Amino acid sequence: MMLPKEVTPDEGNHDLDGYFCINTDDYVCPCRKRPWKYYHWHKKIVVWPTIDEDTILQVATELKVRDLNPKIVEYNATMGKAITWNDIPAGATVL
Repeated sequence: MMLPKEVTPDEGNHDLDGYFCINTDDYVCPCRKRPWKYYHWHKKIVVWPTIDEDTILQVATELKVRDLNPKIVEYNATMGKAITWNDIPAGATVL
């Protein structure tokens, strides 16, 4: 199983450095059929500005139920492109 290619810092979101994201065990995204290791939406890592926001804790709990071993970690641009939770359109399906 190959993971997504490594990205250069220029491909990430430097303005989101220091935000938080959810790292998981490697899993295959059911919609894209490719492996991931972060909670994501449309090939972008979902990030939150603080570690204790209700939604990041709810998502981590849901991922734990799915046996994905979630860990809240600090985001940096070398991880890949990112999007904030608040920038995801209402009603969107997030995996």
